[in-house]
Amino acid sequence: MPTTVNLFEHGQDCRPNSPCAACRANEFLRGRLSEDDYEKFLALMLVYQSQEKESIALDELHLSARTYGCLKTAKVQTVGDIVQFSEGTFLRIPNIGRKSLNEMKEVLGKLGLAFKPE
Repeated sequence: MPTTVNLFEHGQDCRPNSPCAACRANEFLRGRLSEDDYEKFLALMLVYQSQEKESIALDELHLSARTYGCLKTAKVQTVGDIVQFSEGTFLRIPNIGRKSLNEMKEVLGKLGLAFKPE
């Protein structure tokens, strides 16, 4: 199975004299694409990654039982459903409180996502 490289994250072992896979891949692309095409490619990759993250099922987030149960009852199924909420509308879900809001903000932050602005 081929290895997947995230072009936006350095590997833990990335050093100037020993670049990580992401740095090597970016260097390879920069050498073969015009600057304009390279920027377009990166923009498309960001959109793809965002869509990929938004398709993550609620079951995969390892939420507390309370938060998970409240979201299931509210028929929330994916991260994409969650990012459609502002913080205020998220707090209107029955039995969701500040602790669940903070938990969800942390989970979304780890994915590089956030609630919709108010």
